[in-house]
Amino acid sequence: MIFCGDIALPFDGKISINNIPQSLLDQQWIGNLEGSLVQCNDEKRNYLLKQHIVFNDKQAIETLCKSIPFVAFNIANNHILDAAPIAETLSNLQNIDKRYVGAGHNIKEAELGLVIGDYVLLSFGWDAINCIYAAQDAAGVNPYEKEHLFSLFQKTSREHSTKKIICLFHWNYELELYPQPLDREIAQKLIDLGAFAIIGCHAHRVQTIEYYKKRPIVYGMGNFAFPHSVYMNGKLKFPSFTSTEYIVELNEDCFKVHELYFDTKSNIVRYIGEIGIIENHFTGMNNDDYEKWFKRHRFQKKALPIIRYADSKFTHFCKIKWIVARNQVTKRLANYKKVNNLIKSFLSKVYD
Repeated sequence: MIFCGDIALPFDGKISINNIPQSLLDQQWIGNLEGSLVQCNDEKRNYLLKQHIVFNDKQAIETLCKSIPFVAFNIANNHILDAAPIAETLSNLQNIDKRYVGAGHNIKEAELGLVIGDYVLLSFGWDAINCIYAAQDAAGVNPYEKEHLFSLFQKTSREHSTKKIICLFHWNYELELYPQPLDREIAQKLIDLGAFAIIGCHAHRVQTIEYYKKRPIVYGMGNFAFPHSVYMNGKLKFPSFTSTEYIVELNEDCFKVHELYFDTKSNIVRYIGEIGIIENHFTGMNNDDYEKWFKRHRFQKKALPIIRYADSKFTHFCKIKWIVARNQVTKRLANYKKVNNLIKSFLSKVYD
């Protein structure tokens, strides 16, 4: 199987993906569908592109699937409810004959594992990055919460005792290079329980890869097909280092990482080649030492707390509330700045 990162295509033909080897195209692909799947006419698309959201156009995804053999999409992410109710996305996925994992009309659907051959995929999204959790009577994503995910993993292990479980996560802060201590420890504990591999998304950049008990933990694959300066009225773009992308080849006797490069000017994603074992600076560190190391080296430090496995429920709750509040304030300040710039522009024309 091939796993790739974030996919956000607002219209057909926006991004070209070139020279991927046939040996990879002969396998089954799973991608992270970053945003609702909606059917757009020009008027609707233009309206959505001006909103503070991310979405996928149904025709664009259909076209993508003609060149790359996606069998399923991970939909446990923070944009899956942006442009449409979950029912619309799921209906459109069914219409193009693609399966999904990680979200649903309710928690029972959201937590369902996706069986693909000898594997079961489980997917989780984090509320601190605005993933909306599913509940008994509410649509959303499968919650990234310790008690829930360990309970679900063990239940899935019992129900699919002959299959290998791969856990997918939408976690960590945007652009962060290293895993939160919570994420690293949870990944290791899942492997202790028998997980075959751990694969993460959300940061929009490739992150480190770690081997624990000879099993791979891919903390982040980066983007896959995500144009810059298109969404959010052209304001959403990423630093140049996000142009490096990974796809992960994972089978019974195979774990390989392949590098791609996104040229933001031509909107072409090009296959670069297979890369060797990726060394990181914290392999073998115990959790206490890693936390100290992470504190010194993490990328995101602006009023964003470190999330620890050992945090009490109350401490964890307070940190999540703080992150969400900070995100809302940042968004409002951005809107204020936008309005202020419009006023300045208007006044300059009036008094010119």
